[in-house]
Amino acid sequence: MTYHPKRMLKGTYDPNEDGVVDNADQVDGAHAGTGAGNVLKIPADITHGDLFFVDSTGNVTRLAPGTAGYFLKTQGAGADPVWAAATATVWSVVTTSSDYTATDGEFVLADSSTAAITITLPSPAENARVGVKKTDSSTNTVTVSPAGAETIDGASSLTIDTQYETYTLISDGTNWYII
Repeated sequence: MTYHPKRMLKGTYDPNEDGVVDNADQVDGAHAGTGAGNVLKIPADITHGDLFFVDSTGNVTRLAPGTAGYFLKTQGAGADPVWAAATATVWSVVTTSSDYTATDGEFVLADSSTAAITITLPSPAENARVGVKKTDSSTNTVTVSPAGAETIDGASSLTIDTQYETYTLISDGTNWYII
């Protein structure tokens, strides 16, 4: 007697009905397990997009479809996967023609037409980001400097001297890196 996995009604999956759930009970070459608790019984109420995973107790668990635009996020060994919202990188645009201290998420449009200016980065924090663009055509420079002893790609500062030259920087929590 054969059983369709979606329509199994018996307490155990034992198609050869020898009283033992073992590899003789394979379906399409998949091992049946060593006991009834190790056999995946697909519930009748599954829907399009359902996912199955093994939870921390060793049981196969159903994860219902996520919301449109969400992604499946793993949380490392020993934790169940979850649906998570995708985050968009949103920039706050700031225009300055004088020395300025940026904050995380700012894109600084720097006008050094009157004099050289310095854009100071915030204290490093993991995943903090700042963008800087020189908007004028003067020979005055825009210097990007860390808030303290941290570095930008190993250097103590970054000099921008060409109109429309742009740098995006990200922090690892200790230093800043040009991306």
